[in-house]
Amino acid sequence: MQPNFNMQKMMETHLKNRTALRSLFIVTAVLILLTAPVFASNLAFAGLSFTEGNKANIPRLPDDLPRHALVVGVGSYGANQFKGVIADAVEIAKFLHKYGFQVTLLKNPSQGKFSAAIDKFGKKLGQSKGLGFFYFAGVSMLVDGKMYFLPTGKILMDLSKQKTIRAAVSMEKLKNIFIAAKNPANMLVLDTNLNSHFKNQFNNQREIPPLPAPPNIIIAYAVQPGFQALENRKSRGQFTVHLLKHLGGENLEIRKVLELVRQGVMLETLEKQIPWYSSGLEKDFYFAQQKPRKGLQVVPSRKGLPVVPGNTR
Repeated sequence: MQPNFNMQKMMETHLKNRTALRSLFIVTAVLILLTAPVFASNLAFAGLSFTEGNKANIPRLPDDLPRHALVVGVGSYGANQFKGVIADAVEIAKFLHKYGFQVTLLKNPSQGKFSAAIDKFGKKLGQSKGLGFFYFAGVSMLVDGKMYFLPTGKILMDLSKQKTIRAAVSMEKLKNIFIAAKNPANMLVLDTNLNSHFKNQFNNQREIPPLPAPPNIIIAYAVQPGFQALENRKSRGQFTVHLLKHLGGENLEIRKVLELVRQGVMLETLEKQIPWYSSGLEKDFYFAQQKPRKGLQVVPSRKGLPVVPGNTR
């Protein structure tokens, strides 16, 4: 009788193991289903993609919405002159004009002109309820974890924290303008190194902070946290060069465009510079649906700000 008893115990153990494995499999499957959206969100935040099986049901922004752009290039910081920054800004402005944007181009603006242009930009978006595009090439810095764009001028290393903040333009101001406009979608493109040329006693953090995009806004950075752009900005920036290469691609949704930009920059820099983006877009945006227009000439406005013909100031 002892062998039969042992056999019975073995069968019971086997059944218990099968039940445990089945339960483990069910729990694992549930966890995968629950964490898939979070995983997809993290990939998008890092500049990667997650292919959704129901892509066809994602709503798409209309192709005929009004388009407004503010393009800012700051390459003059006292003794530091970065001609490549201005060249990038001009090329971006020309490209946007070809694809139906009313473009305001600022080259080496003061803090006052920079801030005023953002206010006017926000009013245009609020009135037209069109698409917004902001591009900045220049130097930025972090102060207390917040991002600031540096306008033209000599940067003094011994300024107090509050004086430095007053001399710069806040990223928060720009995002608040977009949120207040309540327009369908906005894109921020930041070809900048945070404090790559300047450093002071209260700003030792050099990498871009993880700034999640608010709803209906996508933010594209030339460099992901912990990395810096390789160019010295006396020549064209790799990020903007690749952005211009892919932005006009037919039937490319904007997030796919940024993935191609990321891949191109990584390949060219041997993964030493890695662009990334954070997206709060709720609808697909196909940038190049409008047919390109002829080239433009940049002319000064009555207040001295270079603008693209057709803008109202």
